[in-house]
Amino acid sequence: MKSSRSHGQIPFDVLVDYPDHDMLAVFRYEGERTNGEIHVCPGNMDIAAHMHIGDPEAIRKTPEVEWLTLNTATGMSVDNFFIEFTQNNPVACLTTPIDLWN
Repeated sequence: MKSSRSHGQIPFDVLVDYPDHDMLAVFRYEGERTNGEIHVCPGNMDIAAHMHIGDPEAIRKTPEVEWLTLNTATGMSVDNFFIEFTQNNPVACLTTPIDLWN
């Protein structure tokens, strides 16, 4: 994601990998840029899910896309993510520094 604007919405995909099932789920959201961060609050928006079944490397190796692990992008562990987002918390958000994506 490259942009000189510091505020406004930006497309933001969250990739969930199911390696035991050789499947990926890609959830497409609109992130909000504010103060050097991107905030994505899934409980406040509709979900556009796109399933990729088969070789997950096809998405992971897309040259124009950079995928980061949850912990690298947000500092959140997978366990904390699961707890936060499976309890139907409408205010739960992912926050990531814009600088990671430039």
